[in-house]
Amino acid sequence: MSCSVSKLPKGKCGAPPKIANPKSLKDLVDAYLDARPDRYCAKALSIPEAVFGWISDNPQLLPDVLLENQWDAFIDKVTIDRHQSRKYSKRDLRDIAEYLANNWKRNTFSDFEDLYEYVCSILVLSLSNSTEVVKNPHALILFDIAIRLAERFNVWPKKYVYLNGNGPFEAAMDLGLGNFIKGRKISYGEIIKYYPEFLKLDAAQLEDYLCIYHEQLKQFKNPQL
Repeated sequence: MSCSVSKLPKGKCGAPPKIANPKSLKDLVDAYLDARPDRYCAKALSIPEAVFGWISDNPQLLPDVLLENQWDAFIDKVTIDRHQSRKYSKRDLRDIAEYLANNWKRNTFSDFEDLYEYVCSILVLSLSNSTEVVKNPHALILFDIAIRLAERFNVWPKKYVYLNGNGPFEAAMDLGLGNFIKGRKISYGEIIKYYPEFLKLDAAQLEDYLCIYHEQLKQFKNPQL
């Protein structure tokens, strides 16, 4: 492999692997898979864990609804993902987690889109959240929660790559895929048609990949786009 990789522990959601001088998209894909051989964050999580962001050294919980002493112990030890900490305090995330858990009624979903829409239906300001106990969460945290619950309900993204974060969105634009973006998501099939190198990645991995390498991908834009 013609690039260097700072390898992550298996399954860890942490700092992205560092890539030096990639010569092709294949280099970047191979480096990603070498550093993250499994689906990132592939772990069956409780709702509080999914809201706060699972990192391997965070405390792990079993219940969705926590008692006050359980919350105190969790809040004392938990680490918030960096992009969440810029927008939310631990108190904000606790409010979101409690509201989501208290209003959760389903245990099965037909696909990831079904799960994602259900998370949004509870948390986005609507008749179900008319008192504004929880302010409308940012689109990225809604996706983060859904993707972290995907393993629990066995419904990983297949149809679409979601572009709620600036990194994945900028990467898709830099790769010339702007015309295919609909509502901050893009068909996985459209990406693969122009970039078959990404076939090794599933839709969830590809979102993560675009976020990590968005600054390097523009040099590999398909000239047909």
